[in-house]
Amino acid sequence: MELILDCTATPDGDIKPALEFATTQLSPKAFSNANFLERLEKTMALLVYPRESLDEDLAELIHPKMRRELAQEVNSAILAYQCDRRDSAIRHLVRMRSWAETSARDQKLAVPETFDMSLWGMGRNDENRNGFTASR
Repeated sequence: MELILDCTATPDGDIKPALEFATTQLSPKAFSNANFLERLEKTMALLVYPRESLDEDLAELIHPKMRRELAQEVNSAILAYQCDRRDSAIRHLVRMRSWAETSARDQKLAVPETFDMSLWGMGRNDENRNGFTASR
């Protein structure tokens, strides 16, 4: 929306950036979601019609109230996504490793008692590629 408003701010504004963004980033998502496609088509219509002659449905899109509501939807989606990922990726990997070790031991597979956990995968007193000594 902001890109469209920037592109159409002047009568001779270049709409190519908005078209390129819509084509590369938004249109692939529109094929799997009819509601998204409808909203995208409606929004892209803002490139065609002058702001002064927009019908009520299109004028609503550029109204500050609608833009605030959209910003709130985006923020809510981001927060919901972050809550779904409460655990960090490293914590998830450590849990997976622990599960794999336990499963292997339960199946009587040979599993070393300890694993090297240095950053560069080197053992104690080995030199890393920067010349520093890795230690535990």
